[in-house]
Amino acid sequence: MLLGKHVAYTPSYGPAARGGRVCCYVVVSTEEIDSPIPEKTDILVVMNNPSMDFETTLKSSGLLIMNTSLIDRKPSRNDIRILRVPATAIADDLKEEEPEFKDTKIVSNSVIFGVLMALNEESFNEKEVKKILKEFYTGTKARFISLNMLAIRRGFEQARHLLDSPV
Repeated sequence: MLLGKHVAYTPSYGPAARGGRVCCYVVVSTEEIDSPIPEKTDILVVMNNPSMDFETTLKSSGLLIMNTSLIDRKPSRNDIRILRVPATAIADDLKEEEPEFKDTKIVSNSVIFGVLMALNEESFNEKEVKKILKEFYTGTKARFISLNMLAIRRGFEQARHLLDSPV
């Protein structure tokens, strides 16, 4: 939105918010969005085993990004591309650099945000990322900006490494 694109966000949470089967659609377009829920998705981010059930929503040749720290299920399809990222482990390792935070695993979603950025950007634009975070992390939540910045950067770097590696 801050970059002038149209965005639709449709979350759907079951009774278990953390660790449960959760689905959230984010549609980003340069044109107006007709429906906030796509028939098939281009990219599917799966953070845990229960959410692997959404694999069917991914279009053929779509990209499945798996948080391999929490997923031991194998994809059931062979018509998709797969990017395996240990997002929770990457986030957990951040406690070494951000000791004020006892549980850095909470930023595993920011690691994935960095991965998504790497799919679209040539380089990590720290100024733009910080501007976006400052928009959403205000007041007492502003203390989380540095941790999220670090998580996003690590996700970006991990994806660049994976994307540059031969298959």
